[in-house]
Amino acid sequence: RGTDALYYPKDADAMTPRVLYIHGGSWYYGSPFTTGYPQLLSSLASLTGFVIMAIDYPLVPVGNADTILDHTLAGLNWLASNGPRGLSNHPDFGPPVFIGGDSSGGGSAMAALLKLQVAPDLFVGGSRRL
Repeated sequence: RGTDALYYPKDADAMTPRVLYIHGGSWYYGSPFTTGYPQLLSSLASLTGFVIMAIDYPLVPVGNADTILDHTLAGLNWLASNGPRGLSNHPDFGPPVFIGGDSSGGGSAMAALLKLQVAPDLFVGGSRRL
């Protein structure tokens, strides 16, 4: 739909912990660049020292629960293997990866975790724990 957002501290490297953040908006509105997300996520990256990525998933009516889940898992898989400034790592030996969000984004994050509980092979770093 648009552009994903990536925030990271200046000293981030291939082993810096990572967070996939799913924005809220009832799946109908919003993006990683609206309603204060740039300020929130850049501050979160600065305060935690983590790499923070927010995906721009397709909104309803183009998107639905399945397409948003697919975009969430794709974002998580990209983040498990890629970092800031073109850095990459092997997903089985990479940094910790976390997922979260607010409002409907929190629900999408939970749906992704539940999906990975029953189908861990959908995560590129399947031998790692989220």
